[in-house]
Amino acid sequence: MDKDTILSVKNAGVAFQTTQGVVQAAKGVSFELSRGRTLGIVGESGSGKTVTALSISGLLPRTALVEGEKWLQVGGDEAPMALHGLTEAAMSRVRGRHVGMIFQEPMSSLNPVMRCGEQVAEVLRHHLGMVGAEAEQHVRMWLDRVKLRDLGRIYRSYPHELSGGQKQRVMIAMAMCCRPALLIADEPTTALDVTVQQAVLALMRELQEETGTACIFISHDLGVIGEIAHEVMVMRGGEVVDGGTVNKVMAGGGHVYTRGLLACRPLLRNRLERLPVIGEEGEVRVVTRESELAMLESMRDRTVLLAVDGLRVVYHGKPVVEAVSGVSFQLRQGEVLGVVGESGSGKTTLARCVVGLVGAASGRICYAGEEI
Repeated sequence: MDKDTILSVKNAGVAFQTTQGVVQAAKGVSFELSRGRTLGIVGESGSGKTVTALSISGLLPRTALVEGEKWLQVGGDEAPMALHGLTEAAMSRVRGRHVGMIFQEPMSSLNPVMRCGEQVAEVLRHHLGMVGAEAEQHVRMWLDRVKLRDLGRIYRSYPHELSGGQKQRVMIAMAMCCRPALLIADEPTTALDVTVQQAVLALMRELQEETGTACIFISHDLGVIGEIAHEVMVMRGGEVVDGGTVNKVMAGGGHVYTRGLLACRPLLRNRLERLPVIGEEGEVRVVTRESELAMLESMRDRTVLLAVDGLRVVYHGKPVVEAVSGVSFQLRQGEVLGVVGESGSGKTTLARCVVGLVGAASGRICYAGEEI
């Protein structure tokens, strides 16, 4: 490893023993990652992206069969650290301090019974020895740096009291507060709306430029990868099938599977009559669907299944929040209604109210002609 290389992975593999035999989840994965650079790992679900990342951070279950070498340069003139040779106790000292991790779903990754500020402070106490007022001050500084407002409320809040974007920023603060040499981000923007997603990506780039942290960014979204990564590694069936600079890979001249992934990207400017899919060998096929106009025409004669009229949902707290205000729509049998908007716009509250998990302040909900 040269002085700028932070991570070197050689012939990494992960297998799991099942009742049907050994399942190879990843095999022969090799790459190097330099300081301040981002490697984007893309591929379909089950391609081996996440298990490869978890093998680096030592978070795979004990039943996993792990092979290969992972070398980490933590800085200075120290010799690279062999992650593949560490015990669990030693690895727990590396995770958080030298290797940060942002998980896909912060609600299931954050501790539901600990306040968010305390969860960040716990990392600082464990790895940097900070206690009391010093730890709290450092936590507030990082919450501010990840663009969270009302720091006192965020510090005291439990995860369920924050929005998805706020929870993800708390996770980023936890992962970055010790200035790790390596950051692994496993689909960190999947559950976020596009405006929050852009803010989170900009924040990660800003922190990376400041700290020089190397980053592995896992995603199925080629648009996000094209925006944040310097190099790209394409995985399928547990193997690396393509790779190179982001410009080279996104140009689509590489492996047939990469070309298939690029062809299947949904583009808002194109209203396709045929939906592209990837075949067994990676080739692109098309599935013909009924034309949009004919489909809409057929909907007009169908029975209205759900009718919502003037729906309002109010949360009585301090302050009072009107989460849904005067929403009306009809949904016919076989019809799909897309509900979009930023975090906090009322999408989920609307759905929860329709199925009776949240009470309505006013309005009507009728299902199959019967008011519910």
